[in-house]
Amino acid sequence: MDPFTVIAEFWWIGASAAGAGTIGWFGLRHQRTKGSRRLALHAARHELREARDVVTASRVEVRVARAELARAHADRAADRVPASEVTLARQRLQQAQREVRAAHAEIRLRRIQVSAARATIPRAKATPDTLPLARLMAAHTAIDARWLEYETDPAKRIAFPAMSDVRQPSTAAYLAARAEASRLRPPTAVTRMTPVEFAQYRAAVEHLGKLFERAEREAWRAAGAGDGPSRQDDPHWADLAQSVAQTVIARGTEAIARVAESNARNRERAGGRTDAGGRTDAGGRTNAGGRTDATGTASRTDSASPGSAADANDNRPPQPRGASVWPVPSRGARRPQD
Repeated sequence: MDPFTVIAEFWWIGASAAGAGTIGWFGLRHQRTKGSRRLALHAARHELREARDVVTASRVEVRVARAELARAHADRAADRVPASEVTLARQRLQQAQREVRAAHAEIRLRRIQVSAARATIPRAKATPDTLPLARLMAAHTAIDARWLEYETDPAKRIAFPAMSDVRQPSTAAYLAARAEASRLRPPTAVTRMTPVEFAQYRAAVEHLGKLFERAEREAWRAAGAGDGPSRQDDPHWADLAQSVAQTVIARGTEAIARVAESNARNRERAGGRTDAGGRTDAGGRTNAGGRTDATGTASRTDSASPGSAADANDNRPPQPRGASVWPVPSRGARRPQD
């Protein structure tokens, strides 16, 4: 058969294969991207399933311990075992019950972590730096950077020798956890990981951070420098402090503006009362029942005010207690005679 005839008849097979391959590649890429974005959620769900398995096993242990306690009581009643066996069986039951309560607390924590992971799923168009694996690797790198400061800075190495001394239990535990976290760390942030691997790596990083905090705290205490470095060195703490300072300044400015507006309104009201009671001219004269000249001396009023006599009586010197005269009753108001 002529090859050109074959190509003319079956050309659509090549186009279909290319289209199917392209669609499959895009689908696989989308699936991987979606899996990377939801990796933390899948890992949290895996840990929740493990916590439920632990709860189930703990409940079985409680039932077994309760049965052993009942048998110990029966054997003790038949004088087969001493009283210490009953005490031990009761202690095992109490320990199993504590394990059940701890398992229930763990499952509540895992449920909260699932909700948090679901709420923090990155968007489809998010940058690779916001993916769960990238954030976890950044946290791991930050812990290593903090430890390297004590290894590379001569001043810190001299001031805190315990951070480099493997004979210290806390430092030895940190170095062992650091080796384990480095073993579980993927090569790149885009490496494909299963939820189980991600959960193990995340647990290792969290454990590493706790051990570093403890080693650092003990090293600072051994050096007599306190419980640890100031939190202000942390960029997150600096951002938080700056945000709080800006909020305080903004609220203070608003309060000052409100006080200024209130004072302005009070001055306007006081000015309105002054205009209603009397007007002051440019020379300093006030027309309010009496006239005041520029020198500040008051002239006589054209007509005496009704309260002038009462003011004169109030200005008199006080009389002795024995010299007071009982006023004569009358129907009308009458001023007592001196």
